[in-house]
Amino acid sequence: MIYTFSTLLHSEMETPMTRLSDVLSEPESTPISVLAVDNDILYLQYFQSVFQRPHIHIDTVTSGEAALERAQEGYDIICMDVLMPDMSGLECFEKLRQQGCDSAVIIVTGSRSLQIAVDAMKLGVSDFVTKPFEVETLMGKIEALAQAEEREEEGQANSERRKRQERRGQERRAGDRRTSGVGDRRAKERRAGDRRSGPERRTRHDDPVITYIRQNASAISSRRDVAAAMELNVDQISTRVQVSTGQSFRQLLNESRLETASRLLKDTDIEIARIAEKTGFATVQHFSRVFSTINGVSPRKFRQKSRRKDLTT
Repeated sequence: MIYTFSTLLHSEMETPMTRLSDVLSEPESTPISVLAVDNDILYLQYFQSVFQRPHIHIDTVTSGEAALERAQEGYDIICMDVLMPDMSGLECFEKLRQQGCDSAVIIVTGSRSLQIAVDAMKLGVSDFVTKPFEVETLMGKIEALAQAEEREEEGQANSERRKRQERRGQERRAGDRRTSGVGDRRAKERRAGDRRSGPERRTRHDDPVITYIRQNASAISSRRDVAAAMELNVDQISTRVQVSTGQSFRQLLNESRLETASRLLKDTDIEIARIAEKTGFATVQHFSRVFSTINGVSPRKFRQKSRRKDLTT
């Protein structure tokens, strides 16, 4: 069935909506977050009425500029009209990508011009639909894109787990070599940049460099910050982090930042963009990418899952 704006005003629309909802995803799953962008308020009301479901959360904005700001919250899907007074949907899409937004974007157009679709796909738009559209068709596109994103996040999570397992294996093998007496302790101390001896030598568990990074991660932007505070050079910082944790400096820094970010997402209502700023990330897009790569889920979904878990305990 095809829905037009006028259909919104008639009660018979409720019957097909009810039938459709019977076969949709279970409401217990994490909601798909969708941002609808159009300068037509009536259309946005229509869109929200048709697509708001237990498994889909809809927000709306009326301009491209508003979309650029709101998209920083990290939506799964952005459905955007191609013709808007302040900027076109394609122009807005390009600016979204420039500011680091990686949400899937569906362009919605009232024109049946094939050229618009071609231009959109060349830019990297995920999909497009024309008005008036079939609700079932657009619903299928939204759910398919969300599922693809979920599979990608699962792939990233599996990759990160494999890296952690490999890192732990390397640490165990290194520990075995130390236990068996293999290796030169003096050489190791030189590589770690720690030329002190006797009781002054620090162990891997209480290295002040590691402690400083973990406690001040949100204020640290580079190795130089740590080197200046610890009166060491940047190479010594990198080496001591590697020897003590098996990680690179950037990996340890991001891991420490995300520990704080996870607590804030779970225990507070602070906006995601503000959490990114508070934990030392330059942009919310960079924060979202790092968080998703390490945790296998976006900050928004992590918060939703944490809140749902709290409700069930």
